Amino acid sequence: MSGYEATCALGIRTTRHGRIFTCGGTLPVMSFASEQQHDILMLAIERLARAVRQLVTGRGEGQSEEQDQENDGDLARETEETLAREFGSMHVHLKKVDPASVAGLLKPLSRLRAYSSLLACRAVFAARRGENVTEQATRALALLLQTIACERALPEQPVHPTDPGLVAKILELADVHSLEPSSRTLLQQLAAAQTPVLQANPQT
Repeated sequence: MSGYEATCALGIRTTRHGRIFTCGGTLPVMSFASEQQHDILMLAIERLARAVRQLVTGRGEGQSEEQDQENDGDLARETEETLAREFGSMHVHLKKVDPASVAGLLKPLSRLRAYSSLLACRAVFAARRGENVTEQATRALALLLQTIACERALPEQPVHPTDPGLVAKILELADVHSLEPSSRTLLQQLAAAQTPVLQANPQT
């Protein structure tokens, strides 16, 4: 589905300020009410990404397996609640849209970063529950690639960049060979451009 087709299907339009509004559809307004709301969301995403990184590198010193599982459950619930609160019913529609079009629809860039990071966290927690998350992780990877590409195009490093540890874990869980051709090409381009976490991965 193209960006234009996706915009029409989702019933939304964007302003030059990056806010997304409904226009005849049933989707919620996709904009930050304030800079404070933006900062709170970004800090929450960073905290979840750090927690994922800590979980996948081993539980804390003196922490039991039961405590580890409890932490997983708490963080997984927080991820689902944040995804529902920030993206609501739009997530159902975005799942049907190709990654490049999602990147075009979620403005500003911080919303794309939040969305892709939440999907990645969701996949990691599901994998830790023993679920098969290959498809889920591959989708998250495609969106993370779009996010990283947008970040690299910025004149300055973003204040809240995509977490490299989260990207590394998703690369382990995803099947890069089943990425859409455009996402596969983007992965190769980013690796060739010496994006550290992607360049080092043998799958690329």
